[in-house]
Amino acid sequence: MPSIALYTNGAGAFAPEILLIMEDAYQRVCRSIIATASVKHVLAKRIVELIHQGERDPHTLCRKSLADIGVEGKCE
Repeated sequence: MPSIALYTNGAGAFAPEILLIMEDAYQRVCRSIIATASVKHVLAKRIVELIHQGERDPHTLCRKSLADIGVEGKCE
């Protein structure tokens, strides 16, 4: 399964604990839907945006990023 690190190049430096949250959220996204690399890139960018806005819950990050593209996922 791909890592969010593939899509966050240039997104700024993140503390290790934030990277873990981002990775958790991204893996939830990847398990929730079957998507192309370009869609996964959009979702990863949205997770980064939400992190910058202060969101720290991986389930919420997953759910909100999927909702932004009109998809409802389990985010488990």
